[in-house]
Amino acid sequence: MSRGPNFGGPRNRPRLRRESIPHRRSILRPPPARRQMRLESLEPRHLLALSNASITSAQQTTLMDGLDGFVEWAAALAQYGQAGTPLPVVGQPIGATAAFSGTLQTALVDPINAYFAGDISPTTDELVAVLTGLDGDIYPGLSIAVDSMTVSGGRDDIAGDEELVFSLTFVATRSFATNPSLGLKGEALGIAFDATFGYVSTMTLPLSFGMDLSAGLDPADAFFVRIPDWDATVDAMPTFGSGSSMRAGFLDATLAGGSMSIAATIDLDIANPDADSQGDLTLTELDPENLAAMLSSTTSGSAAFRSRATVSPATRRPARQPPASRPATHSRRRTLRSTRTSSSSAPLRISRPHRSLAC
Repeated sequence: MSRGPNFGGPRNRPRLRRESIPHRRSILRPPPARRQMRLESLEPRHLLALSNASITSAQQTTLMDGLDGFVEWAAALAQYGQAGTPLPVVGQPIGATAAFSGTLQTALVDPINAYFAGDISPTTDELVAVLTGLDGDIYPGLSIAVDSMTVSGGRDDIAGDEELVFSLTFVATRSFATNPSLGLKGEALGIAFDATFGYVSTMTLPLSFGMDLSAGLDPADAFFVRIPDWDATVDAMPTFGSGSSMRAGFLDATLAGGSMSIAATIDLDIANPDADSQGDLTLTELDPENLAAMLSSTTSGSAAFRSRATVSPATRRPARQPPASRPATHSRRRTLRSTRTSSSSAPLRISRPHRSLAC
């Protein structure tokens, strides 16, 4: 006779292994003594203690002259090395797509200059408010993002390091239209596209600028910028509809659809020539001739072009040459017409069937 399950019977109780039961002595053992916490002293560091202060007329001049010089230096930077090398698809260098100098002038320097021009008693706190307010659309195709948490500024009165300093992280996004390009090699082959497309380029610049308040400094040595990092990217993915046209030297082509793509990034590392502890780049040091010693860059990205095209000889014909000043004899004209030498002014007409070319 079978019995049903006995959940409460002794046979179904779990058996505890002897070694799994803690020993009585271990239960009564006192807990281990706590370790005493020790605090290690940190290395001395310069903590910014910024206070609001008036900005004198002379200080305004030093700051604005320094920022103007910084913009000029950025223009040279945009044309130097890998930042100045044209990219495929967009056909422009990344320094041009991000417009280093133009963006800094329009979105940073001009608003600061306007604030100084419109306020007879400017202060550091008010300038901080101006920097925070840079966030937004400047004009169609250019927008600025400034995180208020990254903005600070004022007078630092720590003995031996008195300065005016302002900091922000400046992100500029530009979107414009251009013609597709296959880069320098494509241009050398005469490849050009009639279509236009839009691209987006972003520049990210954590920036501090200001001036050393030490007595006796030349304004070019008092002004400084600090640039821990400088990045720029460009992204584009143009597509071609059926019937789009392109040229390849003396050939015309009709595209049967297709696409291009590019995603490129450049990371600029700017070294401090005199390696001072604050990392200050003075206006004296911001000399385009120092770029080779100051600049190192890292690039990454990819580009692609996929399409099919129907190619035919170009319909464009060179203009007819004017007739020779010395008239030819009748027999000479007959000879030229019959031999078709290269000296004839009449162009040769070539009829070829269309060919399909996969690019």
